Amino acid sequence: MDIKMHNSIKFNNQKIENLKEAKLIFFRAIEKFLKNNPEMSTEIEELKRELEKIYLTKKANYVLENKIQVLNQYLENAFHFALSKDNELGKGSSSLYYLKHSKRFTLSE
Repeated sequence: MDIKMHNSIKFNNQKIENLKEAKLIFFRAIEKFLKNNPEMSTEIEELKRELEKIYLTKKANYVLENKIQVLNQYLENAFHFALSKDNELGKGSSSLYYLKHSKRFTLSE
């Protein structure tokens, strides 16, 4: 049996895969340059640190972009359901309710 878990830290999509690929290609090119110019090792290390920061920032942007897209889709569906004429106020679409006085969620059976 194969169980798949969604871990946001290990989140991947095509944009992130392309970003990883570009990072690897760029770092390989830097290593080749460093082999030919060993006297520039301090500048190369500084460049690598800066590139890693930029990579992590861009990756975080892609993850947030995906999460916001999912949230936006959820809200769009919720508003569409709430504003549609087919929806009945008496008919609940969920069995999960928030109890304000006890500040907790409960399931309705």
